[in-house]
Amino acid sequence: MLNTVSTAEARKKLAEIVNKVAYGKEPVVLTRRGEKIAALISMEQLELLQFIEDHIDIEDARKALEEPGENISARIKRKVDDLAENLPDPTTTKMKGKNAFHRIRVGDYRIVYVIHEDRLVILVVKVGHRKDVYKSLL
Repeated sequence: MLNTVSTAEARKKLAEIVNKVAYGKEPVVLTRRGEKIAALISMEQLELLQFIEDHIDIEDARKALEEPGENISARIKRKVDDLAENLPDPTTTKMKGKNAFHRIRVGDYRIVYVIHEDRLVILVVKVGHRKDVYKSLL
């Protein structure tokens, strides 16, 4: 069973709670007014979750690239190569909200990417069909 702590109590006992999470590997759920609002987990647990999410995203991208039809795989690869050569105006590709994501279209598919600082370092975050690609993005 998960430990549940109010945010008020967490403020008072932060060091103790952090030690339980970090060293005791005990996740803690924070509540505010009785509603669950956040969870504290160890770095080991966070890294495992990130690994799992990355693996799922890679599998989704592979499936999207292998779909039958008008060789969408080649079109997506060309678009990513073109992106590296001719970066579009970031104001036209920026996704709404408080995030760092940009997106470009390839037919019914979307390539979601991040521009790192002012250097041309493009990290393709996700490739997928437009109905699914935005799910699970932060």
